[in-house]
This record gives sequence, structure tokens and C-alpha cells, in this order.
Amino acid sequence: MNYFSEISKNKLSTCDENLQKVFNEAIKECPIDFSISYGHRTPEEQNKLFKQGRSVPGRIVTYCDGYEKKSKHNYLPSQAVDIVCFKNHKVTWEPEYYKRVAIHVLKVATELGIKITWGGNFSKLQDLPHFQI
Repeated sequence: MNYFSEISKNKLSTCDENLQKVFNEAIKECPIDFSISYGHRTPEEQNKLFKQGRSVPGRIVTYCDGYEKKSKHNYLPSQAVDIVCFKNHKVTWEPEYYKRVAIHVLKVATELGIKITWGGNFSKLQDLPHFQI
């Protein structure tokens, strides 16, 4: 059985109670170990991500700047959560790991009667680590 570290628990505690319910249940029997990388983000943190692929090197990861266009992470409690998956106890960005976690998380959410959306199903910019209510 997997469990969250205190750091992940603290990040998840900034999220909507329904997201907390889903992820606290999902971690228990998930076939892939994962942790919480983001719950709530300040406008400054969001803007830093927004600059990626624009004024800062990297690929574009968001269309929300945190000020004029808010992300679901910018609310308190946060309406979104991001995860990071592990392969052999090391962070992995391999899509298959995120897809397997998403299948499990969406199943748990359905069982709990909580509607969530996975960023891997976004049409404009797929965001595999992202889930939102």
C-alpha cells in the first residue's frame, strides 16, 4: 500500500475537500507510486510557469498567467492538483505512468461520486500530471 509523505499531505491540504478525498483514497491501492507536486499556487508561482516557453527557455506548460487569467490552482482551496509519478523510486515523466495513475484516480473518483477532469484529456494542451474539479 502506498501513502503520501508529509510534504504531499501539506500540498494536498490546500485543495478542495473533494480532491483531498479522491487522492487520499487513490494513493492507497494505486499501481503506480506518485506524490503531490502542487495544490494551491500563488499568482507569482503561476506566472513563473506561464513564462516558460515564452520569456524563459522551456516548453509551454500553461496558458494561465495567474493574474489576468487564473489557473484552477490559483484559488484557495485549490480546484486542481498536480502529481509526479515514480519509476523505481525515481521521478519519471513517461506518459504511460501518468495514464495508469489517471485511470485509477478517475475510477476512485467515480466510486466516490466526485466528478474530476484529467489534464491528459484536454484538447488544447495535454497536462498529464493535472487533475481538477
